[in-house]
Amino acid sequence: MAKKSKTKQLISIVGTRAFPDEFSGTSGIETIISEAVPRLLAMDNKLHFKIYVRSPYQKIQLLSKNIKLVKVPTLTGKVLEPIAYVFLSAILVLFDNSKVVWIHGTGMSIFSFLFRLRGKKVVLQIHGLDWQRDKWNWIEKKAFSILSTFAIQHIDKLVVVSEKLAIDIKGLCKKKAIVVRPGLPKLENTSQIDKKIDGPFLLYLGRISPEKNIHLLIDSFEDLQRLTKRYQLIIAGSNSISESYINRLKEKSMKNKNIVWFGHANRQQKGWLHRNASLTLSFSNLEGLSMSLLESISIGKYSLVDKTTVDASIASLPNIFYMESRNPKLLGQQLYRILKNVQQNPKISYTGQEKALLKHYCSWEKMSNQLYKLLTA
Repeated sequence: MAKKSKTKQLISIVGTRAFPDEFSGTSGIETIISEAVPRLLAMDNKLHFKIYVRSPYQKIQLLSKNIKLVKVPTLTGKVLEPIAYVFLSAILVLFDNSKVVWIHGTGMSIFSFLFRLRGKKVVLQIHGLDWQRDKWNWIEKKAFSILSTFAIQHIDKLVVVSEKLAIDIKGLCKKKAIVVRPGLPKLENTSQIDKKIDGPFLLYLGRISPEKNIHLLIDSFEDLQRLTKRYQLIIAGSNSISESYINRLKEKSMKNKNIVWFGHANRQQKGWLHRNASLTLSFSNLEGLSMSLLESISIGKYSLVDKTTVDASIASLPNIFYMESRNPKLLGQQLYRILKNVQQNPKISYTGQEKALLKHYCSWEKMSNQLYKLLTA
């Protein structure tokens, strides 16, 4: 472990919606920060964190002498909300007394050179290629890409959550990134939940946004139903930016009584859903490292995902299946074949080698040690 700080060291965190991660609209960013900050404080009580959150999402008042929450007011809308947050929080960080700025996501990185002019160390952690998200139009994507590529050159340390992201960033920006993988989430073991679900089900759990390809998931499930009516599809999550996309999806699926819109799942509900799902689905082709996949892996359950979103370190696990096509009919057929096998063995037991692999690559302690060195060195 790195040497502990001798004097108070303030670190500003920007890019998160709220802290901790128990709220509607949470993502991998919030989970990683919620897991990292308490561990970093346990390692060094001289550390202090000022976390800039978005006011609409921060519902609880945190009481801690080492953690201060700054609620940043935002505007409404898929574009206006992140832009307002980025600009306002950047101004606040620029003039606070922190020595280190820990940025999550590429949006805030456009101010990196200003932070450095103020004598602040900048650590940027990238969880995905934000400028490729479907919520942006072509002009917005291009502008975001150019600004982000420029900004990445003006930071002190670049951190990514998967090996694939490191390769992508190296190709796009010619900048070497340090891979700091998250640990395996610990799911709560709840015997029942307050929502009724009948029979076996497939599960999507995550944010509802266009790049998650929920429309493809629904189409593939309806093709599966031509082969078997045994399963329900549970879609658990919320849309944190705009209701228009989720409303279109609900209208698309309203005649299918086997498609259940669960809404936001809290910790207890999330644990129950993962433990009882026959198969977890993630058809997104824009993920750094899916938390839903890691949750499923943590208890030996099965997942069907896009291969491009899985880190090489865990790609060989026997309970991860990969999409063979993006054609709904072919995906429906693949789902049918997978589910026939899963019925025989609903949950796997990892071998000693597989357990060692997960312990080595997916450890919150290892992640926190890496971050401590990056933030305090």
